[in-house]
Amino acid sequence: MAAPSPTIVAYQTFAQALAQFTPSRALEQFPEIQGFFQDHIAPAPPEGSSPRLGGIHLEIHKQMRLLALDVLFLQTARQATTQHQRQQQMTQRLELLGKYCQGMLELLTLDSEIQGST
Repeated sequence: MAAPSPTIVAYQTFAQALAQFTPSRALEQFPEIQGFFQDHIAPAPPEGSSPRLGGIHLEIHKQMRLLALDVLFLQTARQATTQHQRQQQMTQRLELLGKYCQGMLELLTLDSEIQGST
């Protein structure tokens, strides 16, 4: 069996980082996740036979931009209730990002298997 492609490894690493992200430590953790995203995920949608790859890539981009805003708003929140609301919003966004990454990994793995069998 061949080693996974660099794209698959990048999405696996990104998904793991998202799973370990905690909104209560967002100000510490987000810069690292954002840097990895910008270096390894954002530059271009993965190549493959499924047209859904580009759509999922676009959604991940959008959710990362919104997560960045959530972190910014959390940083400026003064009241505990507002901070809690922002953390809840970030938790929901992280779950969605995790689902998108899982979908991307499934498509990339399937595409890799198809490519390997031809």
